[in-house]
Amino acid sequence: MTPQTEQKLDTFVSIVAPVRDASAYIEKFVIETAAILESRFKDFEIIVVDNCSADDTVDVIERLQKSVRNIQLYCLVSHIDDESVFVAGLEQAIGDVVITMDPRLDPPRCLPSLLEPLARGVEIVYARQSRQNLGVGERVRRDIVQAASSSVRKRFDVSVDDSSFRLMTRKVINAFLDNSDRYALFTVIAGLTGFKHAVIEYKPENVTGNSVRRSLFGDILRSIRIMLLTSKWPLRLLIIAALIGATVNLIYSAYVVGVAVFVGGVAEGWTSLSLQIATMFFIMFMILSVLSDYVLRLIVHSQRRPHYLIARERSSLVLSRKQELNVALARREGQDSEVIVKAGTRR
Repeated sequence: MTPQTEQKLDTFVSIVAPVRDASAYIEKFVIETAAILESRFKDFEIIVVDNCSADDTVDVIERLQKSVRNIQLYCLVSHIDDESVFVAGLEQAIGDVVITMDPRLDPPRCLPSLLEPLARGVEIVYARQSRQNLGVGERVRRDIVQAASSSVRKRFDVSVDDSSFRLMTRKVINAFLDNSDRYALFTVIAGLTGFKHAVIEYKPENVTGNSVRRSLFGDILRSIRIMLLTSKWPLRLLIIAALIGATVNLIYSAYVVGVAVFVGGVAEGWTSLSLQIATMFFIMFMILSVLSDYVLRLIVHSQRRPHYLIARERSSLVLSRKQELNVALARREGQDSEVIVKAGTRR
């Protein structure tokens, strides 16, 4: 064993990287990531989840598997959202430490910074782009998204616009995968588990040449969905709103009766009646929209359909952990043979 090998950590690290039409940059990403992990760890795996690429991304990865060890490729049957692709990769990872990376934005050279907090007993590390590195438009956009997800950020110290460049230990992954809503809650994984977490700042680098920014409207909807899934307050507020609406309606009914008894001959106002109807219908449809969302999720969960299907699975020609298992097995077989020989001699 060389001195360089002795310095390597015995921690098994898994990288989860979803891709779609990434043939132009995936080779460089995989080679750089593998080189960094090779220099630091005895064993690792790079899990690439192909989200139905239309180009030759799969061919590039399969070619890399012939020369770069420990690459796992999973090809999905149909296209799914980005958060669900990450969760699909997490469900396949077997490492003691799992790191999620977006090959479009997350440079492999930032991996050492993400790994440093592990020595302090941190279970979750997620990277966040510094506000100083944002333009005016991006700052305004972040403020809007953070305002929309204020309740989520207050509880989980994370916003839906944070990067997917994260590190999680096996304890965190196991706790998160037990959650039935894990496909929608990947963003707030740090808060759901309750484990100690840390934040590092990094600068994303777009290697695609195209804009990969998510829509502002989509981030706001994602914030609302996470809030509905992680908190009971939205339903409680709607219950309060419904009670207030019922109370106002009752008071208005008393007002109508009072006018009819004490005033007499005074026609009811069309404006006040229209306002009352509009207010009641607004509250009614708000309640129906939230209840419909909950009912829809109950139906989806009751059907127990798989969230994704893997159409194809390929591995590198060389996997470190299988080599280690083969060596251990060979040693064990050698010992057993020696025992048999000795027993024969004694006879």
